[in-house]
Amino acid sequence: MKNPFDQELKELATLFGRLLRPIIATIDRVGLRTSHLNKHKTAVDNFMDALGLKCFKSDIAGRYQKRIVKYRERLFTFLEHDGIPWNNNNAEHAVKYFAQYRRLTNGRITERADCTTTWFC
Repeated sequence: MKNPFDQELKELATLFGRLLRPIIATIDRVGLRTSHLNKHKTAVDNFMDALGLKCFKSDIAGRYQKRIVKYRERLFTFLEHDGIPWNNNNAEHAVKYFAQYRRLTNGRITERADCTTTWFC
């Protein structure tokens, strides 16, 4: 959003989107089963190899390239194991309630709260 005219960043996002669309289509069709997701491993390997060889002049595209290559093994773990979601929605949803609680209490309540000094005990 901050770099709308960066063509290299758009190219990187387009390539990554082309890689993910068929994977997500397979997940929507058959679920998170390794037997069906194995066919996408070659596409992922080809993408990662091509990305590692590419040289971006744009600073932001170069940083994303480094980050994707750095987390190569962990980024597509869901292809190798059954039942692992491809996104982080479950974890983010679980943390949401704790974040709301922290905002409501303004950080006044700690783990070691003394019941004689707090208003809710």
